[in-house]
Amino acid sequence: RSRDNPERKKWTPDETYDGKKLKNVSFSEEEDAAIMRALRLYAEESGEDLEVMKDSMKTEQGSKRGAFSRIAKLAEIPRRRTWAIVQRLRRILWGSHKWTESELQLLLDEACTKLHPSWKDISSMLGVHPTTCRDKFRDLCKGTRKVGAFSAAEDLILRMAICDTTNSLLPVSDIPWTEIQKWLPNRGWRALMQRWYIHLLPQLTAYEDKYGVPIEPEVFVRHILRRLKKSSATNPKALAWAHVNTWWSADMNRRKWRALSSRVPVELMDASFRERVGYWYQALRCREHKKRDKKMLKCALATVERKAQEQDHEGHHEAVAPLNQGIQKGEGVLL
Repeated sequence: RSRDNPERKKWTPDETYDGKKLKNVSFSEEEDAAIMRALRLYAEESGEDLEVMKDSMKTEQGSKRGAFSRIAKLAEIPRRRTWAIVQRLRRILWGSHKWTESELQLLLDEACTKLHPSWKDISSMLGVHPTTCRDKFRDLCKGTRKVGAFSAAEDLILRMAICDTTNSLLPVSDIPWTEIQKWLPNRGWRALMQRWYIHLLPQLTAYEDKYGVPIEPEVFVRHILRRLKKSSATNPKALAWAHVNTWWSADMNRRKWRALSSRVPVELMDASFRERVGYWYQALRCREHKKRDKKMLKCALATVERKAQEQDHEGHHEAVAPLNQGIQKGEGVLL
């Protein structure tokens, strides 16, 4: 077709074009005026209504074959590529947009739920140009990423990501945070890890026995003390806290020991690690409760997992329970 119609031949660079210089150069007002003038000329040539053509030009496939190359030719901007002119035309037609807080929150929620967000779908929801949505999201995620308090939607997405990646509702270790971050690209992986281990996991960590009776946090504390007494460690910093009590995270185990260690009698303030373990081992009567604790821990089941099983049995297939479920019984576990 390019042979029959030389007006529609492919774009070729000339002496005025320099790709490196024009890669990130904004369009001038004269160039914008030339593009809109070219659009009006093309509408007259094709005999279409200008407003109808503007609506069709906003979409990826809403224009006739060869329309964009013809508009670029009529614009007479030799230093710009056809695709750059097309993108600029769509930007002009969509117009500028002033983002509200609710729109920004919706943008983050929708863009963070998938590894590869569909900017066209998000654009249709917000009524904003797809490229504008993409650029705004990238702008929100640049540099040090988003900081500050987590929203309820981010907490829910974080739980969904952990559940989907680890196949567990309450994992306490070995979580692939680089994979989790793909669900929330606007947050750093360290921020996600701290949010889970320090805030969400302690609230959700509640266990029940096989009869559905809540297991007291003291059962896990006595288990920690037994493991510490059995070990030969003399320095708490050298301990692998993740293996001391596998029902809690390493941070929860470490925090609980620090809380106990700071509450010893005055005469034991200068005592060694082994002496402090021995004191709490006797004070909490760990030897007397050993048999009972062992039976309870053998059948321990996380409250959120039991509720998920009940929902599964009733025919509900929700991947993650609401955030407020499982927290009430876990309040005693907060360190």
